Amino acid sequence: DRMKVALQAEDYSIVPLLGTEYREGMQVTAVFVSDESLPEGTSLITSVQRPQINHGGRMIQAGIVTVAQNV
Repeated sequence: DRMKVALQAEDYSIVPLLGTEYREGMQVTAVFVSDESLPEGTSLITSVQRPQINHGGRMIQAGIVTVAQNV
């Protein structure tokens, strides 16, 4: 928590990706895995290997994520 506060004080932010729906065109590097337990057509970010970091509202580090999907 202290790290987040320190980053926010300098106008850095970590984008909360975990548990969000993956959309085509997101600026992340994604590894896709099949998960038939999800509703059909669903793509969900299930883990974050490297967070997306923004500074002053601009991305300075793209995230690396795992996306579970049932297509």
